Amino acid sequence: MKQLHLKIRPLLLLIPAAAASGQSYDFSELDRILSSAVPGGGTGFSVTIAQSNRTIYQKTFGLYGANTAVPIASASKWLSAAVTMALVDEGKLTLDQEIGPYFPSLTGSKARITVRQLWSHTSGMSAGDAVCQGRADFTLAQCAAQLLSLPLLAEPGTVFAYGGNSMHVGARVAEIAGGKPWIELWREKIAQPLGLTCTRWDEDNPWVSGGGVSCSGDYMRFLEMIANRGVFRGRRVLSAHAVETMQQDQTRGARIVESPYDGAGRPETRYGIGQWLEVVEANGKPAQVGSQGAFGFSPWVDLKRNLYGVVSIVSQLRAWQPYNVQMRETVARIVPEAQVTPLSVTNAASFRSGAVAPGGLLAIFGRAIGPATLQEALLTTAGRFPEEVGGTRVWIDGRPAPLLYASATQVGIAAPYSTAGAASLQLEIEFGGSRTLPIIVPVQATAPALFTANRSGTGNAAALNQDNTVNSPENPAPRGSIVALFGAGGGGTSPPSSDGSVAADARLLAAPVRVRIGNVLIEPEYAGAAPGLISGAVQINVRIPATTPPGATPVTWIAGGVESPAGVTLSVR
Repeated sequence: MKQLHLKIRPLLLLIPAAAASGQSYDFSELDRILSSAVPGGGTGFSVTIAQSNRTIYQKTFGLYGANTAVPIASASKWLSAAVTMALVDEGKLTLDQEIGPYFPSLTGSKARITVRQLWSHTSGMSAGDAVCQGRADFTLAQCAAQLLSLPLLAEPGTVFAYGGNSMHVGARVAEIAGGKPWIELWREKIAQPLGLTCTRWDEDNPWVSGGGVSCSGDYMRFLEMIANRGVFRGRRVLSAHAVETMQQDQTRGARIVESPYDGAGRPETRYGIGQWLEVVEANGKPAQVGSQGAFGFSPWVDLKRNLYGVVSIVSQLRAWQPYNVQMRETVARIVPEAQVTPLSVTNAASFRSGAVAPGGLLAIFGRAIGPATLQEALLTTAGRFPEEVGGTRVWIDGRPAPLLYASATQVGIAAPYSTAGAASLQLEIEFGGSRTLPIIVPVQATAPALFTANRSGTGNAAALNQDNTVNSPENPAPRGSIVALFGAGGGGTSPPSSDGSVAADARLLAAPVRVRIGNVLIEPEYAGAAPGLISGAVQINVRIPATTPPGATPVTWIAGGVESPAGVTLSVR
């Protein structure tokens, strides 16, 4: 018989019925602090804070709004660094390659400067901004050449000197490697994917380290992408590895000779790629990163709380900074650290705990294990399910698992087929910079369950009638006809299926399969991969016995001697 296919949206069966709602906080204390800051904030400012992709605080003080464009000074560095990291993702650059080949006239130490050093202020170049930056009578190439003609302060990699000269050279490297003007690379790699509308630069000679103009609405979109480890509302902008690299100490122990933190009592504050490591835990992991500008514009990401925010302001930084410190401290007191807590690991069809089968589809329940708004997986360019959705990753035996969806309380994954033969697997969830303690889950060859139309694990089966219409009490299947059931936990296939792939052909389950309709045990017409769904989803075509009574008839399936949970019915007439 011709195999029946899913006519409904393929992922519908694999997504939970409801997403989690966000948390609310009492920010009255923050209101009092910020209200008192208006005199120090010139004409005013705006503050926007989000957690897990949901705005939890948004206030304007004075004349500012979400779309008020202001000069952002050194907050430009974070945005510009992302352009280079996009090229690294594409393989057009590597952080440790030397810049000599891009500038054939360079010799000696200057030729040995690396891309990493350009973007972490460790190139040895002079720290002060040169007069050519942002000038319309220079091109980026001409300005980079002028900067490289200046004498080095020190050997590359030996000192940290905060400034913009090296990043200007880094932007020119990006132009050469990317084969386009930097402003086009910026639009293509960052601005367009994020939908930025008010962020702009000088066109011919963009001052990438300090000349950007932006607004809080745009910058929050950028931070949302960073907080979600490179994904913005379902679209990957940077790889998770790129975001993590940017947040790691890239100074490599270089001696700090010039830093704006010298006068702030934190002279040893280190730098990543385009951003400061503002708070670092004892184990060396970053807890908070940011890229504050000289006029007060202040973006930051709190990795412990899955929180990010922007203060849009034009002020003397000295006047605004005390309020900025109070604001951050107050938010940290009000908003607790995200507790990434797994509560149960269940079969994605039945939502019952128990053993996991190789290739099995799982629904993991917990707290703070993903974004507040449910995000569905988008296939990669290779046509596979991704290993990260909404900033969430799930590790099984130390390897990332393919994800189907992620929310704050529920994550869907596919267990790897490589667990075949193992007694158990070790599962960890990572989100918002936190990672759960390992959970040990038993493994068995099969753990069958049927999907249901209401996505609860019980009730009418998620099934198609022979005419490809959805089976339901209002549209029952005739006795003697064939229906297609859908399930999970059937184990391996023959030939073998690969993790995270989309099933494209009819691969039979390796384990023997039977279906029980009412009290009758039947050999199915087909039991194997479900074309169009992730490998691990099972399609079972079975003929309804002519003796089946009409109405809601119990249905289960048996794979390798293990029967699916009761409570699922098929509508028959």
